[in-house]
Amino acid sequence: MNQKQREALVDLPLLGMFADGSLKVSDDQKLLSVIEEIGWESYQTPDLYFQSAIAKARDAADTEAGTLARLKKIHDSLGSDEIRQQAIERLEKFLRLDGEPGGGRVQISRARSSESSRATRGVATTLQRKRGN
Repeated sequence: MNQKQREALVDLPLLGMFADGSLKVSDDQKLLSVIEEIGWESYQTPDLYFQSAIAKARDAADTEAGTLARLKKIHDSLGSDEIRQQAIERLEKFLRLDGEPGGGRVQISRARSSESSRATRGVATTLQRKRGN
């Protein structure tokens, strides 16, 4: 796994937290545990990366178009179907850790298609906010 993929594995749960509106102070520790699991090989410390990643996730989550554009970038950065599947599984696990069954208001779906555009749409549905909740 390369650093770009590692960063995308952090970006996805961050975006999920903003889209779900489930931000908590304890989320920093959960994200650090993700980094400990996958490793970090960047000139930036994880803390510095978080600062820029949080700003990007916050901005992206403001609109559906922004969320979809950020998801497309994350999808492309993940690079392979195997890493994409890991990202979806980590997202599901991450959002369940907040104590809410099913990950709060976020709908989870799996992107198993090897066709890039269908996989992008599959990953995009992962973070679609339910309307009216």
